[in-house]
Amino acid sequence: VFGAGPIGLSTIAALKIAGVSRIWCSEPVAQRRQLALALGADAAIDPRASDPVKEILAATNRRGVDLAIDCVAKDDSINQAFRATRIAGRVVITGLPSETIVPIDFYAMRRKELGVFTVRRANHTTHAALDLLTRFPRSFTPMITHVLPLGAAQRAFEMLETYAEGPGKIVLVPER
Repeated sequence: VFGAGPIGLSTIAALKIAGVSRIWCSEPVAQRRQLALALGADAAIDPRASDPVKEILAATNRRGVDLAIDCVAKDDSINQAFRATRIAGRVVITGLPSETIVPIDFYAMRRKELGVFTVRRANHTTHAALDLLTRFPRSFTPMITHVLPLGAAQRAFEMLETYAEGPGKIVLVPER
């Protein structure tokens, strides 16, 4: 899983529930790497300190992973997902790039005959998501790092933008 924001963290939790045996996470923010581990990732790699592709390939005897999910689509994460995936594996891109056109390592994608899928957020899956949250609440609650009153919404957005105070998922509650 590339990226450990709320979508990446939710992805890790869902993969763990589904019985995935080994999960790697690439995330530059230290607090989010810790959250990824708490939610079930087996390894959390700082892409600024080491190459996540090299680490994943080394851990899989150069085979690569069956499935890579890019939840961030920043910097070179899409191409890293391609390179970390095994031949005939699958890559799912849920992240939204900031740019409308991004460079793609077409050679790696084609050479490996990867199945590449994009996901539009929510895409009629609200009931399935609510079902998972209802049946496995403890699998997801570690990502909730802050509960703030609704009046602190601006502060919450600033925390998320700057990663101040180590936010994972911030819940805003109505003030009484």
